[in-house]
Amino acid sequence: MCSYNRVNNTYACENSHTLGDLKGPIMNFKGWVMSDWYGTHSTVPAATAGLDMQMPDAVYYGTPLQQAVSSGQVSMARIDDMVTRILTAMYSAGLFDEPQPTGHLDNDVQS
Repeated sequence: MCSYNRVNNTYACENSHTLGDLKGPIMNFKGWVMSDWYGTHSTVPAATAGLDMQMPDAVYYGTPLQQAVSSGQVSMARIDDMVTRILTAMYSAGLFDEPQPTGHLDNDVQS
């Protein structure tokens, strides 16, 4: 998870040194990087630095990310890497092994 803080004057979720070194040959991290809640400050700098998932909304990683891919600012290879990292972790945790419970987001569950 990347944080709100700045590292060497760059937001942690946009810092290619910390995220890139983590995911690169130095540390060889196979997981994915999610932002702290509202810790994302941009689209292109965050995506190209190594942030895989923005939380908790799609302010930067919704339509703006689609536009950045369409304009060539973020490569499809980067999107493939993001999706691969996220889905690999989900498969590794067994989230697709059994049917998921059903329900509706508007339900008010008390117990």
